[in-house]
Amino acid sequence: MDFHVLIRESLDWNHATYADLKNDFVRQVVRQWDSAFNVTFMDCRARLKIITLDSLKMLSPVQIHELPCFDVSVLEPEDVLLICDDDDWYHPGMVEHLRGYLNAHRSLKYHFVLWPDGVFGCTHYKVPLGTPLGLVPKRALDKGSHIVKTNNYAVAGRFLCSEPERQSVVLRHGDADHYLKLADQPVIKLTTPLSMVNRHPLCQSVWQLALRPTGICEWSDVLRKLAHVYIQRPTLQPLFPWAHGYIDRTKAVFREALGM
Repeated sequence: MDFHVLIRESLDWNHATYADLKNDFVRQVVRQWDSAFNVTFMDCRARLKIITLDSLKMLSPVQIHELPCFDVSVLEPEDVLLICDDDDWYHPGMVEHLRGYLNAHRSLKYHFVLWPDGVFGCTHYKVPLGTPLGLVPKRALDKGSHIVKTNNYAVAGRFLCSEPERQSVVLRHGDADHYLKLADQPVIKLTTPLSMVNRHPLCQSVWQLALRPTGICEWSDVLRKLAHVYIQRPTLQPLFPWAHGYIDRTKAVFREALGM
């Protein structure tokens, strides 16, 4: 049983340009960021990715892949595939935890494993309009629903080995969530929080709700408020002690960007 981590497709932040960004809205926001902060958007994203890669290295032994350079044929039926973005974090002991559980329950011919996750940052996105941010348990996995989020799931190699085209179903967590709600798939649900989503001021999902309702002339101020609120959130939380170092390092990125 080998473990693999697949990082969803992202830019080469060290060499990316405005032209590489996905649409005009993103390009406009990034230009606003670059004019308002001491560290460029691309440089911030590159540093956040380094923190994520350091998180993944703590999972050893694990094989790390990045899209688009991933061939599903590297998986054996008993292998486990984790999927994440380039700014997410994992519990450093998650591979041992999953391996121990799966070895103890070999009779369970599962296709998916789900676990509770956490979120640090803009938990409800309505920032800076008074919505609290912080490190909180994100959601419980109840018996009646599958809840697939950014990095709180794993896929069995057997699910992909038998039909490689299924890769398109699992790469995006929204697609995986939709698939599990429609298809009758064997799913293991764990109770230990094993991952965390970093909902930082550079997340496009945050921008959609924090910036869309405002005029472009206000975006620089809103972005700076997002960064200030993010770094002011308490780091220490008992449920996720393993994430404290990642949080502190990420806060340091935004402190430097703010000139603090």
